[in-house]
Amino acid sequence: FLNEGGRLGMIISNMWMQTDYGVEFGKFLLDNYKIKVLIDVSYRLFTALISTVIVLAEKSSNEAERAKNRVLLVRVPPIDGKLANMDVERRLEDIFDCLVKAIDEGNYEFREDKLRECGKLGVWYRFIEQRQIPRDGKWIGLFFSGSDDINRLEELANERRLMIRAGEWFMPTEGNTIWSIKSTMHGLGASKFFYLSEGMVKDWGLPQGCVAEAITSAKFISTFVFTRGDWERLKSKGRRVYMFMCHKHRSQLPKAVQDYINWGETECRASPKRGKGAICSETVACKKRAETRGFYGWYDLGGYVPTPIMAIYQAGYHPQFFLVKTPLATYHAIIAFIPRVRVRVSGWVFDPGEYKGVIVKVIDDVELDEVEVKALLAYLNSTFNWLWLEQNGRRTGGGILALEVNIAERMPILNVKAIDRGRVEELAKLFDELEAEARRLMGLKPVASDPPGDEEEEEVGGPKLEMFRQLRPIFEKIDAKIAEVLGIGVDVDALWVQVWEMMERRVKGAERVARPGAPPMAEE
Repeated sequence: FLNEGGRLGMIISNMWMQTDYGVEFGKFLLDNYKIKVLIDVSYRLFTALISTVIVLAEKSSNEAERAKNRVLLVRVPPIDGKLANMDVERRLEDIFDCLVKAIDEGNYEFREDKLRECGKLGVWYRFIEQRQIPRDGKWIGLFFSGSDDINRLEELANERRLMIRAGEWFMPTEGNTIWSIKSTMHGLGASKFFYLSEGMVKDWGLPQGCVAEAITSAKFISTFVFTRGDWERLKSKGRRVYMFMCHKHRSQLPKAVQDYINWGETECRASPKRGKGAICSETVACKKRAETRGFYGWYDLGGYVPTPIMAIYQAGYHPQFFLVKTPLATYHAIIAFIPRVRVRVSGWVFDPGEYKGVIVKVIDDVELDEVEVKALLAYLNSTFNWLWLEQNGRRTGGGILALEVNIAERMPILNVKAIDRGRVEELAKLFDELEAEARRLMGLKPVASDPPGDEEEEEVGGPKLEMFRQLRPIFEKIDAKIAEVLGIGVDVDALWVQVWEMMERRVKGAERVARPGAPPMAEE
């Protein structure tokens, strides 16, 4: 929207401040406009499933003036969720009215004495110079005070001493099947065909060589370690904990397996939501696989690469990285951190040299033991990494924090080989403490009790959000130890409060639409 003279423009946008496209848009604004105000509203002001950003900017061709221009940053935090929509909209309308009244119409500057009145309405604000806005990064960090901590992590990762990038030791992928790794189309195409329960395996008479033990749902992940006992427990409840995994030509397969494949070509249908109810073999991914070199047909996933470190791809609240203590296949909604280095976990030795045709850039001279892996996981689940992901990760329409592969590759992680072994062991013990308390909160057996039990809880034994909230004291102990190791001065309590608020902004911003100043609408 432009004013009469065409000098002043207003953009009402959504989440460009948190996207890679938004970085380019930000450069365009910085190169052409004096930005007067950025207003971050933790609500959906439109039907899009995202919160709203309002930009007021004045066209300017003078680079020096743009650089020293004062930019007002305003953050409207989530308002008490118990309030009725009408009350929320009235509160937002009061805030917007206050901000409008704070503008000096002569020079479009904001008067600080008037802004103090807006602060009484629960609005956070501050001024910065336009030169302080990043040209090559996302702008969301401007509204939170942790940007200095993010910058320090980036500096340490660039120094490659105490920290490195995750991509140096690991190859993140969406799932760990060969199809997921080698194809840009990571989805399998027909989960009803590829995911099987123990009963289905027995009923079809499928041999051991054509099924793989697997994690087929992110809901199966409750805490920060997934054990053999966890898998056995799910199997005993009839969950689909196998994946059809047959890397052979159809003519070489037993009749029972051929019959199962034939069922996938005649009767088995994909879900109406994702596969549009098509016959399994006719889904897009399956047809693509049938045409892809190296696969014997639509049914062939090519095998899988066992992976000791995984993460939930789309985390609702707190990012969740977990240790897998037994070789398992998994699907595209789990990010597999396939090691480029040798890893020893629970008597299981992962050697990347066995997968040189699949793993890019194998590193032969680094080996991680279980203590070092746990220390890495302590960092990956820390508030430091959470803050980094909130600022750098992709936010989906429903307020979910998505861990994309390209983001996972450049995550700063601890260089446990360059850190004193005693401190690494302390972090590993804190990770064990985190997992033990998480299991208690979720009503699961301790990690030490790996044999299957007869518990009656569902895959998630309690609300995840409450689990993360109650784990705060242990997360803060981990954060304090990481700050000590890295030599970063930080108030871990304030760090947690800030990132929790960023999460609430992300989640609550997608919960309901608020339309201040608009009459009630009976229907969309």
